[in-house]
Formats: sequence, C-alpha cells, structure tokens
Amino acid sequence: MKNKENSNKSPKQKTEYIKLDEILKSLFTVSNKVLINMINTIFHENYNTKDTTITRRNTEFITPEYNVLKADLILELKSKKKNQDYHIEFQTKNDKTMIIRMFEYGFSYAKQKYDQREENDEKILFYMPKSIVMYIEENKNISDEIDMIIVFPDKQEVTFKVPVMKCWEYSTQKMIKNKLYPLLPLQLFNLRKELIKLNKEKTENEDKITEQMQKVMQITKQTIDETAKLEENKEIKPEDMHTILLAISNLFQYLNNKYGNDTKLNEEVEIMTKTLYDPVVEARGIRIGEAKGIIRTCIEFKLEKDEILNKLKSNLNIDDEKANKYLNDYYNENKKD
Repeated sequence: MKNKENSNKSPKQKTEYIKLDEILKSLFTVSNKVLINMINTIFHENYNTKDTTITRRNTEFITPEYNVLKADLILELKSKKKNQDYHIEFQTKNDKTMIIRMFEYGFSYAKQKYDQREENDEKILFYMPKSIVMYIEENKNISDEIDMIIVFPDKQEVTFKVPVMKCWEYSTQKMIKNKLYPLLPLQLFNLRKELIKLNKEKTENEDKITEQMQKVMQITKQTIDETAKLEENKEIKPEDMHTILLAISNLFQYLNNKYGNDTKLNEEVEIMTKTLYDPVVEARGIRIGEAKGIIRTCIEFKLEKDEILNKLKSNLNIDDEKANKYLNDYYNENKKD
C-alpha cells in the first residue's frame, strides 16, 4: 500500500503508515484453507483446499537504478490442475499512478521468475501474476478496474488492466458468506473517513469524535463476536482467530490513537480479545495433551500407525487431517527405541 504523498509525510506519519500497512498484510497470514478460500473469492477461482499448496513469494525487486520496488503481497498457488501467481495491493487513496506501479510490480516479478528458471527455453516467456487492487476506504471516484495503454514503436497497442475490489461494499455478513473471513477487521475502517473530517477541527468536535469512536467500538465488538462464532463453527482455526482478533485490536488502536486517543478503549478491546482467545488456547493445549497420551499408550501396546490414527479419531472425535497432524507431530517423541 503506497501513495504518492508518502514522501512528504512526517516521521510520525510514516510510522503510522507503516503500522497500518503491516496490519493489512497480517490479514493474509491465516491458515492455507482460509487463505485459499479467500483467493477463490477475490480472483473468482475454484481451488480445492485439499490439493492446493500456497507459497508466499518475494515482494522486493531491485531496479536497474538500484532502487527498491516493494509490492504488498504475492502468492503462488499450485494444484493438480493449475499453477498461478497472484498479486495483491492495498490502497486507501485514489492514486492515478497505481496502474503504473501494478505493471512495474508484475513485470519485475515475471522477470525474477524468468531469471530463476531451470530449463533453457528457446523463447523468453514472462508470466505476469494475476493482480488486483483492494481499496479499503470508500471513494466514489474509484472505478471497477484501472488500466493503461502501452504503445510500441510499431504502433501496436496493448491494454493492461487490473480489477479493483472495493472493500467497503462488503458488509460483515457478505464477507462471511463469501468466506472473506480475514477481511472482517476492515469493517472498522468504514468510519475512518468521518474521523478524519472531525479531526480537522478537533477542539470544536471533541464530543463528536468521542461519539464516533463509540461507533467504532460497537463495530469492533460485533466483529469480534462474529470471529468467535467462525472459530466455534470450525470455519477457521484457533490460530486464524488469533490473527483476526490481533488485527482487530491493532486496527482499533491505530484509529483510536490517531483520532480518538482514549486509552481506556484500547484496554477494553485488548481485554475482549484476550478473554475470547485464552480459553481456546487452553482447550487446544488440553486436546494436545490427550492426543499425546493416546499415542503414548498405543505405542506401548505396539499398535501400528493406522490403528493409532483410528484411536485418535474415535477418542477425540476429530477428522483424518487433524489425526494425521497429531500423529506426525508427536509420534516420534513418544516412540521408545
């Protein structure tokens, strides 16, 4: 997420910008299943979560002038039927040069992949990633896609297009319906525009700012509750819930510190997220202890691995994937020579 005006920001503003950037990127550190489902929605794909791998790719590129280009996020998805790279950029402002940067990022990444190829192709092939710009703040002037025309010396013209995702158009329920679970924290951002407006005359608008922060607090509570329901219904893992709750807490603090500055609200949100997550962590620890005990007992009775798997599934009421994970994680440490 980069805007042209960032070079003119004060050190404090740059620090705040970097923090916001990192919060947004953290939304994509969820488990593979959750991330793949989100990619399916964003890019209109149909990857099977069971046979698809996902890999984060390098996002920093050195230009011939030794400058550094840094994209927000590039992911490689591989399945039995398809292998594709995906490039995502976050934006808050409507920047007309965004399409140029998208081309630079895509071209730089394609060149990097070409340079790292193993086979010697007769033709030079650059595979551009499939890209999208995610605008997280409402702006009526943002269109459904951004584009530019590349004109070659022979007058050949090629149009480079990138679709746009307008995050503010997605309500909480619409995000949940489309399995955009990691984007739930962005609901808090819907009220930033009004906070910015009120802060231009902060002294005169103190009561209105307090009222607006209470609205942000209400949305925060609702988003936390929805996240907890997703974990309870096994739509996301406890680790995913932690990632989302942490983003909610950090995003609330970012907005509150920048526009509201009520430390009590920060503490309240922190307590809310901690109260939800700690019992889940404790329960997970208990479950791991139970799994270790079952594996240890089965090994003592000299049961084969497939028999241990069946014991784990029946005793803990878990599926094949979870049983295999427990076995892979804890079999060797309990096996005696």
